Amino acid sequence: MKRSAKYPTSIVLLSLLLMAGSGCGRVSEDQRKEVLENDPTFRIVIEEMEKNDSEIADKKARLKGLKDEHRAKVAELRAHFTSERKRINADIIELRRRLEPDRNKIRFKLVQMKSELRIKRSNMRSLQKMQSDVSKLLKRNEKLNLSGSEVADWKERYDSLNVQVEFLKGELAELEYVVRLLGLKSRIIKQ
Repeated sequence: MKRSAKYPTSIVLLSLLLMAGSGCGRVSEDQRKEVLENDPTFRIVIEEMEKNDSEIADKKARLKGLKDEHRAKVAELRAHFTSERKRINADIIELRRRLEPDRNKIRFKLVQMKSELRIKRSNMRSLQKMQSDVSKLLKRNEKLNLSGSEVADWKERYDSLNVQVEFLKGELAELEYVVRLLGLKSRIIKQ
């Protein structure tokens, strides 16, 4: 069927191509034949298009294959990473566990030294209280009518308490230093 001059062949072909390219639907085989009857040279364009479509399909298939291949590699890498992470974390735990005996020794020694420090501080408070009481007694000497020998005994006790307090101050300073060092060791080895 021939078209009238009102609609030139090139416009009809262009319309069909635009409809096909714009997603208006597939061109039927009959429509294709109609176009080729009106313009037999258009077969070259169709053959080129079919060749391109074939190449495009091949490239898409290759791309899908690459995508699948890379997804498999990613999955394999993830599995390997997960396995390595578990192994390395187990190694880290084991390495930290090796220091546990040292940590326990330091903790035990620290608890022991803190306990000793509390006892010595308590002793210090007791000695200082006794020293204060003796000092007050000596100040009230006139009211209590103490004899010279009793005053001398109390002064001797006060001096003895003073010596004990000074000695205990040295021990406390040393113990506080040891406790501080043990605390530092404990914090260092905790890391």
